[in-house]
Amino acid sequence: MEYSIKECSNRLKKFYDEEKRLNNELDSAEENNSDLSYIEKLTNDVEKLIKTKDEFIENIYALAVFEKYSKIKPLLVRIRTQEEVSWEKAFGNTFDSIPKGLRHSLVGLVEDDHGRYIFK
Repeated sequence: MEYSIKECSNRLKKFYDEEKRLNNELDSAEENNSDLSYIEKLTNDVEKLIKTKDEFIENIYALAVFEKYSKIKPLLVRIRTQEEVSWEKAFGNTFDSIPKGLRHSLVGLVEDDHGRYIFK
């Protein structure tokens, strides 16, 4: 099933909201010296959510961004160096060849500049 960038963005926001909620609950449990098994459960829940979120970013959201922008091949700017970079140089021509870590930068293009590149 294909997702739009907007659908993916909304889903990612829900992941972040849930992660924040769980971390707040974990902080509260630790501050209140809650039962260790409860703290471990919350810790496991946070870790599972982070893993699920990362898999979503790397496999679904990044693919949605790639499918949209690889067709128009916009010029990019590498944030660190301010160098102009072609789409192909940054991400190549096939989604499967993009390393998992770099896929986060695809999502960063559309999520408030959280990646290695921005659109020119």
